[in-house]
Parts: sequence; structure tokens; C-alpha cells
Amino acid sequence: MSKKSNDPSLELKRMHEYQRALAAFSRVASEVLPTDRLLHYVTAQVSRVTHIKHTKIMCYRPDKGDLLLALKRIALGSV
Repeated sequence: MSKKSNDPSLELKRMHEYQRALAAFSRVASEVLPTDRLLHYVTAQVSRVTHIKHTKIMCYRPDKGDLLLALKRIALGSV
């Protein structure tokens, strides 16, 4: 996730981004989609909002209604 900032305009921008992601997810979740497409969409939204490019679904348990994602932040120049 992005670093904390004392700038209120950056905080507001981040909150709007979260709000847009939730609204978009609500629209998509209300459609009839295959589970794999919905999970792909959720993962892409999490990646976009957190600014972490490498995300992966690790575990989806429909009976419990939860989803475990792996987020990997890669630093430039790391080996």
C-alpha cells in the first residue's frame, strides 16, 4: 500500500479511489458471472487499489465466504 501522507488532498484522492473500486465491485458482483471471472476481477481491483502489481488468489472458501489473496511488492533492483 502507499505510504501515509499528511496531505489531506492525497488522502481524499485515495478514499475516492477506494470508493470507486467498491462501487465497481458492487456492479460486477450483482451480475451473473462464473466464479473464476469474479475472482479474477476482485484480484485485479485489489491490485489496482493497493498499487501492488503481483497478486494471486491463494484460497477461496465459498462455504465460509472468505478469500485469501497473496500480495507481493517487488522493489526495483532486487534479486
